[in-house]
Amino acid sequence: MEKKDLIIIIQARMNSKRLPGKVLKKINKKTVLENIIFRLKNLNYTIVVATTNNLKDKKIIDLCKKQKIKFFKGNEKDVLSRFYCCASQLKAKSIIRITADCPLIDYKIIKKLIYQYKKYNYDHIGLATGAGVKDINCNKFPDGLDAECFNFKSLENAHYFAKNKFDREHVTPYIWKNKKKFKVGYLESAKDYSNLRLTLDNLEDLRLIRIIYKKIKRKMFFLDDVVKLFKEKPKIFNLNKHYIGNEKY
Repeated sequence: MEKKDLIIIIQARMNSKRLPGKVLKKINKKTVLENIIFRLKNLNYTIVVATTNNLKDKKIIDLCKKQKIKFFKGNEKDVLSRFYCCASQLKAKSIIRITADCPLIDYKIIKKLIYQYKKYNYDHIGLATGAGVKDINCNKFPDGLDAECFNFKSLENAHYFAKNKFDREHVTPYIWKNKKKFKVGYLESAKDYSNLRLTLDNLEDLRLIRIIYKKIKRKMFFLDDVVKLFKEKPKIFNLNKHYIGNEKY
């Protein structure tokens, strides 16, 4: 698989219910979206921000234009359709899906994900975190490092056959729930970090993430650095601890 055949699609919108406009909140003088893109650039794949036709998302488009970041406008509610149309337009054969609530995304872990995807010829593989591994007994990554890799053929199949509102809103459940139809896998963490919440959904999450960036200081850091900080200053991570296990998705 050539580099040009795989693209990274970051889904982003302003209309978040719990923390409106979170993708443009500032962390270390950069927006959340800019930090995510910076952390993904080392993968050397095409990055595109898939936003919506909602007028509120013009701010995201303006940022993309200013920073010369590729973007795509699509359906706000039907995110599966947005991903399919975006990938189709860019003629992608494989897609890495990232959500814009993950400003601590770790490109080294995504490299491992891509390696497994290619090695075992999966239709879909995701990091062991979130709903996809909710009922699986395995070592999980923290919520907020979410990433999944899948081929265009599976995405197209889901686009045409997924009817459930949940499946269309969350893009890939139709694929990873249909294990007889698709070759599905997951990348397990070396240690279980399900006791860490690194996602951005609430104000407490934002406060914690800002502290993590401030404490670690380096421009680029990884999950290992966050874990080290957790061991040294565990009380910091109590900020959003009450949300662990209470995620709606």
